[in-house]
Amino acid sequence: MFTKDLSAHLTVTALVQPGNKTTTQTSAALDIIDYEGDLLVLQSVGTLTAGTCAGTIEDSADGATGWAAVSGATFAAVAANQLQELKLDKRSCKRYVRYVGTLAGGPDMNMAVIIAGQLKRQ
Repeated sequence: MFTKDLSAHLTVTALVQPGNKTTTQTSAALDIIDYEGDLLVLQSVGTLTAGTCAGTIEDSADGATGWAAVSGATFAAVAANQLQELKLDKRSCKRYVRYVGTLAGGPDMNMAVIIAGQLKRQ
């Protein structure tokens, strides 16, 4: 169904807040139980002093232990100034997800990671 009011149906959450990062980024766990359908994950990498940034989505049943990479939910390593997206099939994930991004070969980068999806109607 087409809707003109996306803000009433779409929830956007920052897994990694925008800014300069100097180390590997591991986001907090996000509980996806109240979402329906696919989720859209965006990794935005701006300037890098040197090196690359590669990210992956991991899942866990309890949000604290047993984290493992979600099959097919990996961002290719990028050198700079790229926006990447991936569709995350909620049915293939455990209850909690998080982002893990690795900075390799350089001291810092500007980046952000957001996830967007539709919450179930109450």
